[in-house]
Amino acid sequence: MRSKTGKHDTRAAQGRGPSPAAPLIQRNRHVLYNALDPRKGLIRLVRIGRRENDPESAFFSLEEHPIDKAPEYMAISYMWGPNTEGGDIELDGHAVHVRQNLYNLIQNVLTRRVIGNSEMVRPRGLPNDVHHFWVDTLCINQNDLGERSHQVQMMGHIYRSARSVFVWLGPEDDDSDYVFDMHDRVRNPKFTQDYEHGRFAKALLALFRREYWYRAWIRQEILNAQMDDVTINCGDRSLKLGLLADLCSDGSWGAELNRALGASPVADLVHRDGWAEKLDRLLQLYGEGRCSDIRDRVYSLLSLASDQEVVSEVLRVDYTQPTSLLFWQLICYFTKLYDWAGAIAAARGMKHILEIDDQMTRSIRNWIMIQKCIGTVPCIDWIREFLGLAREARRIQARKGASPKTASQKLQVQVRKAKTISCYLQPHMKR
Repeated sequence: MRSKTGKHDTRAAQGRGPSPAAPLIQRNRHVLYNALDPRKGLIRLVRIGRRENDPESAFFSLEEHPIDKAPEYMAISYMWGPNTEGGDIELDGHAVHVRQNLYNLIQNVLTRRVIGNSEMVRPRGLPNDVHHFWVDTLCINQNDLGERSHQVQMMGHIYRSARSVFVWLGPEDDDSDYVFDMHDRVRNPKFTQDYEHGRFAKALLALFRREYWYRAWIRQEILNAQMDDVTINCGDRSLKLGLLADLCSDGSWGAELNRALGASPVADLVHRDGWAEKLDRLLQLYGEGRCSDIRDRVYSLLSLASDQEVVSEVLRVDYTQPTSLLFWQLICYFTKLYDWAGAIAAARGMKHILEIDDQMTRSIRNWIMIQKCIGTVPCIDWIREFLGLAREARRIQARKGASPKTASQKLQVQVRKAKTISCYLQPHMKR
């Protein structure tokens, strides 16, 4: 639902009016992160404001809120970037190191918005009445895998509930300011006479080739928001996502640039075509997004899947489990959609997404047989056992100076376990 100002109002959509006194959970300031109870639907927000004793600097403070009763906030969509550089910010009296891209955003954009003195260019694209923002690096305790799992599970809800989504492409580069300064003249009949066509096209292409657009998480972050609530920001310039869509669909850039724009992930995002798809189709289309954790290729698409009822039965974000177990859960998902042959084909078609090795791929048929015979939950336990046996066998074989007798005894135990499982499954294999 939208308010009279045209903004997306999640509280109004849920039958609540905007409340300036949103509930604030009391937290222990002696530690940076207090544990979040996943049953209460809590999220952290960073509040930013001007210091009373130093109006030329900003402060940052963490707050905990139930997501459905949180104050209006801005969700940040950005690329982490390399961990080689960066800087420290002060958060509730704690020095927190952040990577360079986020540091640039906080110091050069968010802080300038709060200070806003006459000597600084006031950044555009930031709502003046929003004093809270959500950014994964600061709002999730990245060292707590349990918290990271349940907070990432909520990310679709977090971006849907945000007042706005602030897309940060990074500092100005490759003539990007030229694109942002010229976009409002695209539909002017004199447009081709008013600008250097080659320069504009080159700058636009460079903007759309930025690494940000190829991130695995970009689709969840942008598509869970309303298009009018998404602002693209680069340096101190900003552009509504809808206007970016106009640039993509203009069609007057020449064959080479039109092909490049059509092949860019930007085209899918701005036109929002084909997103009401089941998870298996989303994985086929977008399962090779760039990410630092290979499991995020699956996790980043969960909230967009149209078959949520099926997905939620077998797949949840869990950073404590190995990639091989996530692949097994995908197999369980495929068996709910297809017959045996279809599930085997789908699983083999997905092995490259999670970079599953050939040895594990050869076992897909057996895994699917096990799932069909004894059900999803027991199978998760069985596959943990299989993976444990395989790891132990590799350790024994790789261990230098290990006693052959000891290795032989351990391997015999594993063989007996495997035979026991095989005997249990043998009657089912004849069907």
